[in-house]
Amino acid sequence: MRWPIHPPIIPGESLFSWLRRIAYVYGLSVKGLMKAGLDGSSIKKNQLNMQPSHELLAAISEKTGVSEEAIRKATIAGMLPFLFNEPSSV
Repeated sequence: MRWPIHPPIIPGESLFSWLRRIAYVYGLSVKGLMKAGLDGSSIKKNQLNMQPSHELLAAISEKTGVSEEAIRKATIAGMLPFLFNEPSSV
């Protein structure tokens, strides 16, 4: 089930920051949002902002309706793919 309210990602915003804004709408912490909405997934802030798993990106995409690519661009791996040996979409 998709989260009914999810503000758009602000250009240059980190994934953690965006998830924090979504969590705020529901009166939750990011940890609480992830546990409640992503089947108990727990991940640290730095992991979210650096290089989250494909599975986590897919789950967030499913919950928000935002493309995985747009979500990936809110991570360091998405902004600087050459640091992580990921193919660039630029």
